Amino acid sequence: MNIKIIHSSNYVKKILTDNILSSIAIHSIYNRTVNLLFGSQLLAIQSVGSPLSPISLITDADEALLASLAITTDTTVSLRDHCIQIGMHSFSFQDTVFQNLSLSVEQLAPRPSSGKILFICQNTLKMISVSRCSGFAALWNQDCEKHSLILSTADARMKDCQEALALGADTDAAKNLIRLIGLGIGLTPSGDDFLCGALAALDMITLSSACETYVPSHVVTFRDTLQEEIASHLADTNDISGAFLTSALHHHYSLAINQLMSDCSFDDLLEAFRSIGHSSGIDTLCGIYFILDCFKDIWQG
Repeated sequence: MNIKIIHSSNYVKKILTDNILSSIAIHSIYNRTVNLLFGSQLLAIQSVGSPLSPISLITDADEALLASLAITTDTTVSLRDHCIQIGMHSFSFQDTVFQNLSLSVEQLAPRPSSGKILFICQNTLKMISVSRCSGFAALWNQDCEKHSLILSTADARMKDCQEALALGADTDAAKNLIRLIGLGIGLTPSGDDFLCGALAALDMITLSSACETYVPSHVVTFRDTLQEEIASHLADTNDISGAFLTSALHHHYSLAINQLMSDCSFDDLLEAFRSIGHSSGIDTLCGIYFILDCFKDIWQG
């Protein structure tokens, strides 16, 4: 069967180009997703309408059609000109639209103003507040139960981070926050989604107009330490979460995160984040809000 890959990211495009001679295999299969390993890089073939992430290969096939292909972890995979061959099925990326999902100076030109960061911070907290109580959102929702071991642990790690920042111990603060990695259940634990959001927020801050000529040293120390700690602790979580964290370390994030920087309506943004996993999108928002709030002295001037 011939299936078209209709939408993906520039991050994926580079992986496909750089791994033309690498070994390729089926990593795992979950619902409407077939995860592939290109060397050490994990990419996800997904059904039409799936949320676009930096590792997504969105096809024109619906969930039922993907399931009917009977692909297993033993099915052979190869890469040839503009095509991923999985068993008897061809997934063509000849006409794929590859989107830039990087939070970079070029992507954010003109740089977001302090007013824009404030708007994002307020919108993020509002989305967390109106979301369902699953995941880390409960820590910001007064009507939600907060006594689970996962939530109490997460709360303690965040408070440790905040206290260290208040004391000027930026390295210690980052090392406290990394203890969230792998915390939670599901394909991507809440702690990992939170850390992806944290990295995105740090990119937003350091690329904002407030930091156009100078990024404060304590932000640089915290950011660099957190990045180093995440990179050295990827083995502490599962491969799928590791793939998202790796893309975040390269400043590539979901379409929903990129839309935070645009003029999307609140309702559209909320739907975009709610559509990501069971609580992954909202957990990511929690990480974004946490960091923006911790460093509000920078972008508020």
